[in-house]
Amino acid sequence: MRAPSIHTALTRQTPASPLTALPSMRAISIRTAFSLLIVLTAMMTTGCVSKFIKPKPEPVVDEAVVINAAGATVQMSEFKGFGEITMSKAGQKMTGKFDALRKNSGSFSAQVYSPFGSAVASISASDFAGRVNIDREQIDFTYDETMEKVPFPCAKYFTYGNFVRVLTASMPDEFWALAPVPDTLIQSKKKKKGKKTVGAAWISDSLTVRAEIIPKNGQLESVSFNYVIDGKKLTMQFSRFKKGVPYEILIRESAKNYISVSYETITWK
Repeated sequence: MRAPSIHTALTRQTPASPLTALPSMRAISIRTAFSLLIVLTAMMTTGCVSKFIKPKPEPVVDEAVVINAAGATVQMSEFKGFGEITMSKAGQKMTGKFDALRKNSGSFSAQVYSPFGSAVASISASDFAGRVNIDREQIDFTYDETMEKVPFPCAKYFTYGNFVRVLTASMPDEFWALAPVPDTLIQSKKKKKGKKTVGAAWISDSLTVRAEIIPKNGQLESVSFNYVIDGKKLTMQFSRFKKGVPYEILIRESAKNYISVSYETITWK
């Protein structure tokens, strides 16, 4: 038998090896390099963007924040508002609609309506003399007389005039007498409703005032007055401020004794 020629040996088909189906080392290297290039480009781009986007500076925490917030709070001579009131005394709770009108002349009127629309209580004043009608009983007051005879929760701590002013979203006299430099002034760690606030506090034996202020717009977020009266605690809190006016008022002696007012609409002068 003749041996195959060199030409025949060179042209004979050789079975393909399984390894020939895999990509070549050169192809792998090109793909790897391309992937690395994409990663490096993204890192460089991110780095460049981060250099141009600077974080917003933290609000300056100083006495000017307190002064601005006090200046932005409205002192109202006349008031008209409508909303909801809740009274809880010894755990017995009543909720109804509340309609209030106060004028600079000393006249005032407010009605508490049941869910069925009937008036269950009314408060009125004329020439700085007041009257409360509740449970078919009529009680008369002078403007500076304490309200111990009224069965409203927490009413005994107020004169008739102060009670009317608090219910109509006016800050107590202690607010306007606060020192411009509080005892503590710190940046709050947590955001409240997406806003960073500054906490200020004025502390004494008989009264502690705490305010949350939004430095960005110079407005109060909330302010609470924590009194100690004859060994008993009383809290007044004003919150949900809009254009310097609080739309929510809470007067609380305990978890079972409080008055809460939430206004839907307010107009003032």
